[in-house]
Amino acid sequence: MDASVYIIILNWNQYLLTAECIRSLLTLDYSNYRIVVVDNGSADGTVEKLLIEFGVQIELIANATNLGFTGGNNVGIRFALTQDADYVMLLNNDTIVEDRYLLCKLVEVAESETSIGMACPSIFYHEMPTKVWYAGSELSLWNGWKHYYQVPSNKTPVDTGYASGCCVLVSAPLLEQIGLLNEAYFFSVEDLEWSLRAKRAGWRIVYVPDASVLHKDSVSSKDQAGKGVYSPTRVYYEHRNAIWMIREYANPVQKCFIWPVRFAREWIYKLLGYLFLRRWAKLIALLRALRDGLFVSSLRFRFPK
Repeated sequence: MDASVYIIILNWNQYLLTAECIRSLLTLDYSNYRIVVVDNGSADGTVEKLLIEFGVQIELIANATNLGFTGGNNVGIRFALTQDADYVMLLNNDTIVEDRYLLCKLVEVAESETSIGMACPSIFYHEMPTKVWYAGSELSLWNGWKHYYQVPSNKTPVDTGYASGCCVLVSAPLLEQIGLLNEAYFFSVEDLEWSLRAKRAGWRIVYVPDASVLHKDSVSSKDQAGKGVYSPTRVYYEHRNAIWMIREYANPVQKCFIWPVRFAREWIYKLLGYLFLRRWAKLIALLRALRDGLFVSSLRFRFPK
């Protein structure tokens, strides 16, 4: 029998997106998977609508409040582990899975070596299915982090810098050793922190080019007023959490010399841009991120050892 996979989908007031994602998953060609929807305190009737449409085809866990990306997914991961899942797969609700063999490909790679703890597919833009959103990545506390945007022609699985939380298959042994997502991060940068924690514990993260999903790209965190790509909330968490990660994982040289220069250059550019464009909410969010990133006690964000 195939290894058991529990697919965790987080929802917050987005019935249409989540339902479309679930429908795409129901076509997967894999014998042993279960879809778990974790609702993060929606107030739009999502829970009732999903139960009416999908019934016993899904497990649905309703949180009383919004626990963020980290807390909400951790609820689903804990449930999966109580069901003796071999793997959990985090999957954004703003994705569509047209690759029927997605799980077959990811699990095959993950099962090929016991040192592989995470496996992630190619991710393409939903609106432009030939344009790459993620094709592996780079993660260095010397040089920074970034997605790659070109799928290798030979489609050979390869070790990569970090797994994108948009879609990642994670083994139960890894979860048992390093723990779940860091809930202090709430959302944003949590996948980088998780990946760093995994690698420092000796686990490999492998990019599987031949597996794929389509992504509608940060629907829940876009600025609903149309002023830029990210909302002030996303601006705050992305920048605060990046500082927290540097404080936790960088060595003294990186903390004192490399990242102050990098952050200063980026932040001055953004601060001036928000001032010039009069994006006051984003300006305030960025200043709050700087304050909380630098001065909050590390006991607040450090993952328990």
